[in-house]
Amino acid sequence: MKKVIYEHRQGSGITLENENESDFIEKKSIVLHGEVLDPDDYSSLDGYFERRLRYAGHLKNEDQTVICFFAGTVEGISYYYCLFWLNENRIGTKYSEGSFRDFIFHNGRWK
Repeated sequence: MKKVIYEHRQGSGITLENENESDFIEKKSIVLHGEVLDPDDYSSLDGYFERRLRYAGHLKNEDQTVICFFAGTVEGISYYYCLFWLNENRIGTKYSEGSFRDFIFHNGRWK
């Protein structure tokens, strides 16, 4: 597993190369703005992502709750977007080392 910050302010995540998702991600449900998101559900997080991604679960062995969404596989490398879950109405991501941006769910959108 490699932790990454995607170019062009696309946020942070992980990549897996010839590794099992279950070794790093625990299939665990999460509550976001009153709705339960179960592992293997597809969601755009109410427009946060441009398309629906598969919710994989929580990143294992982290001090904070980090939720991961499978974005796809290219040339044997699996890409995941990861968000910090702060509470059911607040999530965040890193755009660069030392920076953090949080989003609050308000009026049906993440702002």
